Formats: sequence, C-alpha cells, structure tokens
Amino acid sequence: MKTNTLFSLMIFLFMIMGVGGCEEKNNIFENTAIITYSEPAADGCSWKININQKEYHPVNLSDEYKINGLNVNVKYNLLSSVWECPQWTTKKFQEIKIISITKTFKSDELLLLNSHIFL
Repeated sequence: MKTNTLFSLMIFLFMIMGVGGCEEKNNIFENTAIITYSEPAADGCSWKININQKEYHPVNLSDEYKINGLNVNVKYNLLSSVWECPQWTTKKFQEIKIISITKTFKSDELLLLNSHIFL
C-alpha cells in the first residue's frame, strides 16, 4: 500500500513539473539577429528583429537597441501572439519577448576597434 501511494505521488509530481515548465523552455531560443526599422508613416511596422531571415515583432525592445541595422545576439521567448502593423493589416509578425540581448560587431568593425586600441 505504501509503495502504491509513493508511486502515485511520484507520478503526480512528474506531471506537475512537466506541465509547469516544459512549454516555456521549449520556446526559448538564442540567435544572432539584426534590428530593423521602417517608418510608421510608410508601413506602420516600426521596429522589428530579423532572425534567420524571418522578421518578428519584439514586445520589449529597449531604446538602447533601437538602431536600424544593429547586429545583436538575442535570447528570446517565442510567443504565440501575432502583431499587426497599424497601417497594413495584412502585415503580421509573430511576437517575441527578449530575455537578454547584446550588441555584436562585424569583423571590419573589430579591425577598426583593434586599430584604435593600439594607437
């Protein structure tokens, strides 16, 4: 009887752990990306983030990273929600929530940076 109760309790705990944390872990990704911007007056889409040649709408992009063409490393949660450009209801982008983001440098930018260090 004790064995059955202990076994049932273990199964119940595994079920709770699986339901509580699995989905979010499966939706967290890390990639290089490019921050892009388009004039809201032109297409209404504003700030987007291009990851593997697909554009997403970041729900929490801080002002520090709002630089068109900025290369970044980003860790993000892929959300199920979709953002619609105000001017064009046919333009829809899946939303992401940024967990962490850092600027990256292109190789020519690193060369320039290194040359200034040794001057």
